[in-house]
Order: sequence, then C-alpha cells, then structure tokens
Amino acid sequence: MDRFVLMFGFVGWYWRRFQGAVNGINLAIAYALINSKIIAPRTSPIFKDRVLQEQRYASVEEGMYHGSKLKRFLAEEEKRRMMESNKQVNN
Repeated sequence: MDRFVLMFGFVGWYWRRFQGAVNGINLAIAYALINSKIIAPRTSPIFKDRVLQEQRYASVEEGMYHGSKLKRFLAEEEKRRMMESNKQVNN
C-alpha cells in the first residue's frame, strides 16, 4: 500500500499539485483495498513456492553436496580442509 500511495501521490502532485496528490493518495488507498479484498484471493502469486516440503534439503551443506559435480567436489574439499584445520587446532 505504501508503494501505491507514493506512486499515485507523486503522479497526482505532478498533475495538480496538492489537491492532485490528495486525490492520488485516495486512489491508491482504494486500489490497495480492492487488491487485498478482491484481486489477491482470486489470483495466484507470481513467485509461488514450487518446491514441496519433502523435496527440500535439510541443510545448506546437504544442498551443496547434492548439487552439481563441481559443487559437490568443492563442498568435499572445503569439508576436508575444515577437518584438517580442526585436527591441527586440537593437537
């Protein structure tokens, strides 16, 4: 709603200064109400979540591991380096 008010208020200000800005803000509020009450419940969002919950990885590391061969190799190398550095710190 804030974006609508800002946009319509600016257009109204450019068109008819103060009264135009007030009219633009009123139009923005009306559009925001129509959008939230009528349009939004009847339409689907643009960026709908298409990955199902059971298809998601448990962690970022698991996602990196199951990615492409290059990413898997890099993840294994990083894990190996971390294990070596942990061994050196513990010794």
